[in-house]
Amino acid sequence: MIKLSIYYPNEDDKSFDMHCYSTRHVPMAQTLFGENLVAMSIDKGLTRSNAELPAIILQLGASILKTFLQFKMPCKRIQKNVK
Repeated sequence: MIKLSIYYPNEDDKSFDMHCYSTRHVPMAQTLFGENLVAMSIDKGLTRSNAELPAIILQLGASILKTFLQFKMPCKRIQKNVK
C-alpha cells in the first residue's frame, strides 16, 4: 500500500475552501483512482503546541492506495491531458 499526503501550508493571506475540496476534489480523486483507493481523509488546521499561534497547516488530505503502480498510471494520463 501507499499513502499519498497533500499538505496546504498556512501563510499570510491564505485561505482554504474545505467545501470545494470535499465536494469537488475528493470525488475527482475517487473517480481517478477507482478500486485502487482504499481510504481518504481530510484534516483541517494542524495547530502548534501554543494554540494562540496560527495553524501550521491549513489542510491535510491523505489517500491510501493499494499499489504504487496503480497510483502512477492515472497520474500519467493526467499529465498527457494537461500538456
